[in-house]
Amino acid sequence: MEEPLMNARAAGTNSIVVPRDAGRPYLTAAQAAARQLELPVQPADSPDASAINIGPADFVGDCAGAAAMVASAPSDKRWDLIYQTDEGGWLVTGATEFAAAHALLSLADWLRWAEPLPQPYRMLRTPAFHSMTMEFDDWSAGFTRLADGFDMARHVADAARVGIEALEINLLADAVPIQVRERRVYEDMYQWWCIYSPGLDMFFESDLTRGTYRRAMLQRNLDKLLATAELCRDWGIMPTFIAFEPRVWPERLYDKYPDLRGARVDCSDYSAEAEFAPDPNHPHVLEHYSEMMTQLMEAVPDLGLFSIWSQDSNAGFPWAQKLYPGPNGPRAARKRPVEDGVVNLMTALRDAGRRVNPNLQLTICGSWFVGDEVPAIARALPDDIGMSFTTRPGAWERIETIRECGREPQVQVEELSNPWKPLGPILGIPAPWKVFEMLCDISQNGRVEDLVLRGGIQSEVFVPHFITNEVIRAFLFEGSGLDVDGLVRQRAAAWTDSDAEAAALIEAWRLCDAAVRAVRVNAWTVNFVSGRTLWRRMVRPIVPNQALLTVEDTCYYRHLEFTVGHTDPAWVDHFYKGWGRMVTDADAHAALTNYDRNILPALHQAIKRLDAVETLSETSRDVRDRIECFYRVFRTDRNLMEVQEAIHACLAEDREHPERSGHVRRIRERIEDELENVRAFIELIQTSPSTLIPTTSWEETTFIHRSPFDHLLKLKLDRMLRHLDDVPGPWFAELEQPGGWTSDQREQMPEA
Repeated sequence: MEEPLMNARAAGTNSIVVPRDAGRPYLTAAQAAARQLELPVQPADSPDASAINIGPADFVGDCAGAAAMVASAPSDKRWDLIYQTDEGGWLVTGATEFAAAHALLSLADWLRWAEPLPQPYRMLRTPAFHSMTMEFDDWSAGFTRLADGFDMARHVADAARVGIEALEINLLADAVPIQVRERRVYEDMYQWWCIYSPGLDMFFESDLTRGTYRRAMLQRNLDKLLATAELCRDWGIMPTFIAFEPRVWPERLYDKYPDLRGARVDCSDYSAEAEFAPDPNHPHVLEHYSEMMTQLMEAVPDLGLFSIWSQDSNAGFPWAQKLYPGPNGPRAARKRPVEDGVVNLMTALRDAGRRVNPNLQLTICGSWFVGDEVPAIARALPDDIGMSFTTRPGAWERIETIRECGREPQVQVEELSNPWKPLGPILGIPAPWKVFEMLCDISQNGRVEDLVLRGGIQSEVFVPHFITNEVIRAFLFEGSGLDVDGLVRQRAAAWTDSDAEAAALIEAWRLCDAAVRAVRVNAWTVNFVSGRTLWRRMVRPIVPNQALLTVEDTCYYRHLEFTVGHTDPAWVDHFYKGWGRMVTDADAHAALTNYDRNILPALHQAIKRLDAVETLSETSRDVRDRIECFYRVFRTDRNLMEVQEAIHACLAEDREHPERSGHVRRIRERIEDELENVRAFIELIQTSPSTLIPTTSWEETTFIHRSPFDHLLKLKLDRMLRHLDDVPGPWFAELEQPGGWTSDQREQMPEA
């Protein structure tokens, strides 16, 4: 093997050549690679053997070796060819424009990062998965689409670089969804779930809904959708529409059409008024969806996938076994099994969509259907309508259930590039070895053909040089044979300035990987992205008694807290949601051991390891700050859980005089520790050049904090100092109900 290539110019290349009539993805990829390699882009009628060339297969056909490899390419799956010429140039092509574009971006990175390639490098690659797409992308349609500094064009480009073949284009233009602005009770919170994956009626009108929403709002949303579709076309990425349906209608529509009312789709834990979706069994509702689907396809005729999620987030089918208030719906629909409603809606969408694009795919996600509903739906759906399902590595039983019904599902897996649930809203936490093991299990044990990254990717817009994405990109073609240790070493060497720094970076990555593996979610309302955003637990004060906080104390966060009703104990106790106990004292106490043994020490050690390096590169500094952010947020989680558990212990000993309990000492120690933690967190946010937590200067929503984040932490610090000496509490009746007082730590804790 000869010496590895150092850069494009050292290899003798002087330009990037594209055909004169090149399609947009070829030209877009060429321009992106040219910026990275500092080379000009030259249009030509034929390839230049000393340049980097990208184009369709016939463009590289003049080279006999490349032509022979193209001729051997499979006809039933995606492939790409990266071929080094005898003159030191490169020929890049693929089964599709996207495949070629992705291959060129890979080559550009190899060249600029001095990848140790065999000489000459000539490889026809086929991916480990039939397709790799994403749904519920946090950025293109999710919680953080309006984060300060977000650049959709760069996000789409990085998705292409990683190998993502599809991107959802239905995102709202406004910060606050219309369902929130039109809520009948101001304190109602459930309508906020309409902020992501908006339905068709947020873009189009039908004869039923004409005049229901302001056309200016619909046009803003449609303009955003069309602009995102154009970005997809730049890269050959398939535009998709991912929606929760049938989704809630405003009550004024049911005043006009009472017989169209379908399932109740709100949640009484944090809703004040009942909300209803239309009945998909009614012919007028099906015509409504057909009209809107036709308009969508006429606006985006190359739309490749329409995917429905349901039974959550203000959407649901009537008389399913599980909706938030229980099985419900109109009398006529009760006579039908739930799969009838699913088939009715999906076939109406299919028939309308395929009149414009015969290749349109449609899927229904089965994840929120329960019991025997999933196999019943799988058997009832027409063969040309697909099914997806969300799972995790190692949990393949439900996937096999769908396969037993004669279907190969699209498998949605969370926590690959964007582990937003357990770690959110922190950005860019590296776990390369964990993700590699997940991908191996997905490929080998799950036998997944169509992989969907649920949650999308954390792209270079906010997370440059994200080692996790490098593992995903490499695994796509190397599969379980990937030398992940070798890949990590190569990237560390390319992204740092010395061998010593590279070694420190690798060790920090490994320690962080170990901490991520140890993360355990006790409740989605507490130590989970929802707890940190919807309940504002990162920025709300940790105090001995939340009932003593004044309106002035809480005004910066309480209006966004997902708690409804003035008597709801969730306002004053972190372990409650609605009137239900989410975390037992025993579970909280056990969680402290995990934080103290497995998570916080590993993160602290990783920070110290990088701090020991005299001068850090931009990448190492970025990784170091992200790990410290991880440490600060999880230290808050840990302190919050012990303070709340210790408050309960004080009340258990003497509800009239909880200040006499020995557990008061624990409360004071944890609050003082949190004060120190918050001060350090403020300094980190103020001094780090990285975007560690997404914030917005737009209107603040329940899912994203307002800018600047350090200001919110300062308010938290101020409130904690005001209430440092408060008496522990409060006691409330629900603590004595079943599910409350589930554990008393008096016998387990040392004497004060």
